[in-house]
Amino acid sequence: MYLLPQYQELNIIGFQNMLDYKNLTNSYKIYWLYAVLHEVKLGNTVLSFNNLALRMITKSWYSITQFKLNFGQQDDLGKIVLAIYQDYSLTSNIKEHDLYDFLLSIKDNKDIKQYIKKLCKYVPYRLIRSFYCFKAEDYKVNKIIEKLSNESDIALYKVSKEKKEINIHKHWCNYITKNQTIIDGWLKYKLIYFLQKRNPNSPAILHKLEAPQTRNLTKAKEYWNQIMSITNINDIYTGLPFTDEYVAQHGSISLDHFIPWSFVLHDEVWNLVPTFKNINSAKNDKLPSLDKYLNTFCDIQYQGLKTAINFYIKSKAKENFYNVHSDLLNKELLCNDTQYKKLFFDSMRQTIAPLHQLALNQGFIETC
Repeated sequence: MYLLPQYQELNIIGFQNMLDYKNLTNSYKIYWLYAVLHEVKLGNTVLSFNNLALRMITKSWYSITQFKLNFGQQDDLGKIVLAIYQDYSLTSNIKEHDLYDFLLSIKDNKDIKQYIKKLCKYVPYRLIRSFYCFKAEDYKVNKIIEKLSNESDIALYKVSKEKKEINIHKHWCNYITKNQTIIDGWLKYKLIYFLQKRNPNSPAILHKLEAPQTRNLTKAKEYWNQIMSITNINDIYTGLPFTDEYVAQHGSISLDHFIPWSFVLHDEVWNLVPTFKNINSAKNDKLPSLDKYLNTFCDIQYQGLKTAINFYIKSKAKENFYNVHSDLLNKELLCNDTQYKKLFFDSMRQTIAPLHQLALNQGFIETC
């Protein structure tokens, strides 16, 4: 079983078991959790049932409207998505925030209200049942979970049936914020499992989850150009310097997504390293061998960020490292190079290794 980062004071097993395979009978729990995590990343902690239900529609929109993926006969999420898509003549690749704003404007629609009412009868409660151990008749379960969630902060959130909202506990907000990249990968892995099971003849499920995003490497290129003008960085895969001689042999300098872009779907600089264009093209969407390249990758990233901090390089791309560890941009820690280097390498390994394993599990091929 794939394990999320462990925190001694948190029930991570309970968190993982929210999406235990034997309980994934429909899409609701997965997309409800997707919606919750989305709001937490925005800094929101008190979340209404209504808004989370609308966010579920935006998260599942592209898979249903573009590829007609089947969510199951008893799954109403797919039905309401198709109804809105057809009734309002929206496009399948509408931007998520535009779709969400539109849904807010029609939230009093009879069908939407009925969908939300039905969805919120069980999902907000049953998702967090894995944090508790009790036996009860089904009609009593919601009331018990609501009571338990308000008596302690062991679960992800507490539930209020009266207010129709959930309140995320502070320590879980911190956990999600610090580990969002890994949690996103874990959640995507669960969603792919669910969709593949219901759509066995649909290939490349991974690429059918979200509308294609435009790659934008401008900030990352500026960051690495500044780094390489100050310090020598060698190619991660050949160890060769980026001299005119080797550029002529292997192509111009290019940025490689260490974990393939088609898996992470972002251009954050902590996953980007300089290489030669021809080598980058040959690697394509393959995964690098961690045994061969992870230490070198960490060292290149370490040299890059250390240079950026010491030389006061102004780059928004540098802020991406907050998603790896909040202390990596702390200049005071650099005073103790040994301690800082250990923190950096450990943080990068703890981020890259789980993503690499998740990508392998989803069918990405590893290079030799």
